[in-house]
Amino acid sequence: MKKKITTRTIVVTGMLSAVSIVLGMTPIGIIRLPIANLTTMHIPAILAGILEGPVAGLFVGLIFGLTSLYKAATSPTSVLSPFLLNPLVSLVPRMLIGVVAWAVYTGILVLFRKQREKGERINGLFTSVSSGLSAFFGTMTNTAGVMGMTYLLYAPQYAQRANIELSKVGAAIWGVVSFNGVLEAVAAVIIVVALERVLRPLLARTKKKNEQIAGETAEETAGGSDVQQETDTDVLTDKDTDAVDPETVREEE
Repeated sequence: MKKKITTRTIVVTGMLSAVSIVLGMTPIGIIRLPIANLTTMHIPAILAGILEGPVAGLFVGLIFGLTSLYKAATSPTSVLSPFLLNPLVSLVPRMLIGVVAWAVYTGILVLFRKQREKGERINGLFTSVSSGLSAFFGTMTNTAGVMGMTYLLYAPQYAQRANIELSKVGAAIWGVVSFNGVLEAVAAVIIVVALERVLRPLLARTKKKNEQIAGETAEETAGGSDVQQETDTDVLTDKDTDAVDPETVREEE
């Protein structure tokens, strides 16, 4: 499904990119629980994907990745910080978040298109399910992608920084993916479904209002052109009436 890049897409992408930066550079991007710290910094990329398409999702994910790379370079605080300096770890998985979210969201809506036509309530249910699953898989793309690339590229270094044996790195990373990743995915499902139900109708109303304004402007422009053409025609007619034909003058004489 081809998604046209409109002014709205650019504006929404810019706003979600700004939110991603704020979440990445401040403590509000982390949900602190007694059992784990959960990130919400990937949620703008998911919203960008399901609201505005894969290009928007990819761009906001890139902003998220660049923010995490910058923090890893300027204020390394976690075991993963040195590994996030590699764009394959910090950028590539984050750029795929919105793309995966868009693919899941769009795929479900297209797959159940006939069922969605049965009524507004059914359509809303499928939309919420699509948003929730896109949030889940988008989150797992982030967690599994970052941890997977870390394992493939930096297993010995990870073992040293985590103070574990090299043979246990795989189990440790799988533990992060299956525990933190799933908790983050559940949190993302709740947040994304709630925000999508608010943002999509709001964006739809804004689009409709802008189309009405554009239509009125076009009508006013067309009306002004018609008035100008009538005025020009009247002027030409007056000039033709006032013009003196030399042959007519001779005949009168």
